[in-house]
Amino acid sequence: MNAFTVKWYIKFITSLLGYTPELKKALKMKKTQTWKEYKPFVDKNVREWLIPLIDMADVNFVVKGKELVPENEPIIYTPNHASMFDIPAVFLNAPTMPMFIAKKELSMFPFLKHWMWVLDCVFVDRQKKNGSRSSLHEAIEMVKESLKRYTDISVFEYRNNELEGVTL
Repeated sequence: MNAFTVKWYIKFITSLLGYTPELKKALKMKKTQTWKEYKPFVDKNVREWLIPLIDMADVNFVVKGKELVPENEPIIYTPNHASMFDIPAVFLNAPTMPMFIAKKELSMFPFLKHWMWVLDCVFVDRQKKNGSRSSLHEAIEMVKESLKRYTDISVFEYRNNELEGVTL
């Protein structure tokens, strides 16, 4: 890992911690308010947190066909997950923050896990077949609920070079 990558991850963690007051408010809002009331607050704060990180990394996204994305209809995004910037690419360019399915390992990071919860993230255990099925059943229910609210969904392809032919 080079020096820039270390600096970027330090910025990632410290800026995430800097959003603790907003996270506390988002957690409370999700428990006490409707989706339409808390969703704009969460979207705004996640975008405000991501933009400086993307600027620091000097990443420029090129989005083609954004004008073709229908409004007020749920959209399923399926990026190829070729880099760590795929998730911010979707978050910063989608009309609203999508809920998404993520690997269980991300739930080990307290502040990240809580932000992902307010974004309606579903954690999937890719190592255990039954764990994945249970998580996927939860995801299916969340997708059904999301479709009722016109929520976008993002599913990133999972590839494991060690397990030939396994895709989630």
